[in-house]
Amino acid sequence: MAQSMYDSSTVGANLRNGTGTEHSVVSTVGYNEQVRVVSNEGSWKRVEYRGKTGYISSSLLSENQGRTSQNNSSNYGRGSTSSRTSGNSKGGVAGASGYTTAIGLRGGFTSGVSLKHFTSSRGALELVVGSRWHGVSLSGMYQMHQSGALGVPELSWVYGLGAKGRSLR
Repeated sequence: MAQSMYDSSTVGANLRNGTGTEHSVVSTVGYNEQVRVVSNEGSWKRVEYRGKTGYISSSLLSENQGRTSQNNSSNYGRGSTSSRTSGNSKGGVAGASGYTTAIGLRGGFTSGVSLKHFTSSRGALELVVGSRWHGVSLSGMYQMHQSGALGVPELSWVYGLGAKGRSLR
């Protein structure tokens, strides 16, 4: 009998083509997204999600829907970004952290404001406008997110390319 469940992992859940992490990823289910459980396969569940069928670890699913917005914090070098999501991920492409677009405050050597928008479930554009030592800086980056850093499903590797410009006052 089919049952609706929700992704409870704040970094998203991989929908795989088999029961195990060695199987390839078919899609990524964003935080709080609903899936339809078709069957139980031991510690995995066979689910349907947006027209695709695959397997998700049972530990990443919940019968209850979680919060629709969440606080996220991450460190980038000596500065840090704290962001609040703008609604839930149902209106667009959700990233691994379960949000589509976020605005954050950055502190450290360069203080300022950041805007991050996921263009796919694993790719994001980030723009940072900051001030440092009587100047203004503008940074733009394309980031790739890979969940499961150091074997921990809740951690992600983030890597990418970017450019930075600086203007003196």
